[in-house]
Amino acid sequence: MITVQDSLARLRRLVDDGSLASACPELGVALLVVHGSVLTRPDRARDVDLAYATLGGAAADELTLVNRFHALVPGDHLDLMDLGRADPVARLAALQRGELLHEAEPHLYAEQHLAAVGAFRDTQWMRDRALERL
Repeated sequence: MITVQDSLARLRRLVDDGSLASACPELGVALLVVHGSVLTRPDRARDVDLAYATLGGAAADELTLVNRFHALVPGDHLDLMDLGRADPVARLAALQRGELLHEAEPHLYAEQHLAAVGAFRDTQWMRDRALERL
């Protein structure tokens, strides 16, 4: 049986051997980050959270992405999140505490992270108002 840790180890091997760097451009993925409990609480993780950004911000064919990543990483542990459609809290969490697996251009991860910080700060007032109403 394939475990969550096996899936993460497989992803890291794909980074090391260059397979992930070859697959991502074919899928239109410019940035790929693993994040979540698999990094922060590996003993309790139930899945491998992957966050991705597409080339030029174009919409991705999510079914193709899911199928391709599941072909690369056997098992049923991958959970994909499109950073372009994620809310500011999720986007920042993925980029702030994530592990970079692929970036199509140098500094793309840093640029995406800074943009996520800005979006989070710009929308903080809405989250504050929502909490006040509770």
